[in-house]
Amino acid sequence: MFSNNLLRIFLACIMGFAGNNVYARTSVTMGYSDLSTKVQSLDASLSAITIGLAYEIENTSTYFTLVPQILIGKGVKNDTAEVFGFDVVPAKVSIERYLVMSLRGNFALSYSVYLFAQPVYTNLKVGVSNFGENNSDSDWSIGYGIGAGFKPTNNISLEVGYGKFDETDSVTGTFRFRF
Repeated sequence: MFSNNLLRIFLACIMGFAGNNVYARTSVTMGYSDLSTKVQSLDASLSAITIGLAYEIENTSTYFTLVPQILIGKGVKNDTAEVFGFDVVPAKVSIERYLVMSLRGNFALSYSVYLFAQPVYTNLKVGVSNFGENNSDSDWSIGYGIGAGFKPTNNISLEVGYGKFDETDSVTGTFRFRF
């Protein structure tokens, strides 16, 4: 499902954190992203599942924290788009890779509710196929994200967010587990 190399790197990072005392501020995520993108003049609505790793940087503030994180995703919902503006030449559009690196700023409104904002550096690799031909386009983009989270327990959070990078909008739902 995920690239073997990316999955190995992700698992190595988790094991590295687990082997140190820093894992107390480490979290893993699983999420679902709905993306609307314009790739090679094709409008597409796609979806991806993501897994991620984050680390909460310790500071003296009780309301604000910085959280660097990395997400790795794979497409789960494809779309069909028109090629050359004609409906008679449909093409299958799919997400082959979705990679997001960000530095979140979390602001606690209460013990269980928080808001976040983040600059993101994203790589989206989209594949287009028709008539037996397969092409893909990959691009790194800088963007932003905003959202809100709810902590029903100390270790679990549920988050919703909106992001924008290049010509892509994303709406995301995430489950976060803190060690």
